Amino acid sequence: MNKNYTLGPWNYNERHNIIEGISNTCPVIGSVFQSNPDADHNARLIAAAPDLLEALKNVVARLEENKPAKAKKQAS
Repeated sequence: MNKNYTLGPWNYNERHNIIEGISNTCPVIGSVFQSNPDADHNARLIAAAPDLLEALKNVVARLEENKPAKAKKQAS
């Protein structure tokens, strides 16, 4: 997989900016409109993206490990 994204950890600040790292001095990599009533929830979800990607990769790897041999051959 080509890594064309900013590696985590990501976080968000009180302005709903998505930041690279864990302090307010870190670069901003995205923003959520503050006028949106769900801005806090959206910022949390976006900031969790690197962790969600890692979890998804782990799930896919576990599924691949548990494929029957016949299914593995067909997938190749």
